[in-house]
Amino acid sequence: LTAVAQTATVTPSATIYSPGGGTITFTVNLSYPVPQSALGLSVATVPPNWTYGATGGTNIPDVKPGAGDTNAFDFAHFTIPPSPVGFTFTVNYPAGLTGTQTVSGILAIFRPTGGSSQTISVPSIVISPQQSAQTIAFGPLLAKTFGDAPFALTAAASSGLTISYASSN
Repeated sequence: LTAVAQTATVTPSATIYSPGGGTITFTVNLSYPVPQSALGLSVATVPPNWTYGATGGTNIPDVKPGAGDTNAFDFAHFTIPPSPVGFTFTVNYPAGLTGTQTVSGILAIFRPTGGSSQTISVPSIVISPQQSAQTIAFGPLLAKTFGDAPFALTAAASSGLTISYASSN
């Protein structure tokens, strides 16, 4: 017989945040091959000023953060549902964020009935800033050349992203 290991995934609804603030929903999926006497999820580090919103799904944990909680989020089941277990939690993030934001220290805790606790580390989740759209600040004016005379066209964009310009005859 081959033993099937426990698995844990936490997937965000988005990996890009809006500069105006908003919410991100995380989907949690836990599976295990044998009955468990304890089952939980811990999110040790949430970016500053990110707050817990709500929990949803079919297997809502008995223990969950309170609305507005910050810093770390813990979830646990008193009555262990059959595998697989899935639920969501929503986090609110503030306006004015800059740079990447990281949700880390995510651990799924399993304790098989009659066994010792086992922990699975889930990879950190990096949320990046939304890139603003480029706009042309000024563009080339209509130009006419005669023969093979050289000429130059100049344009500028409003962001630091790479811009290219194509001309047509």
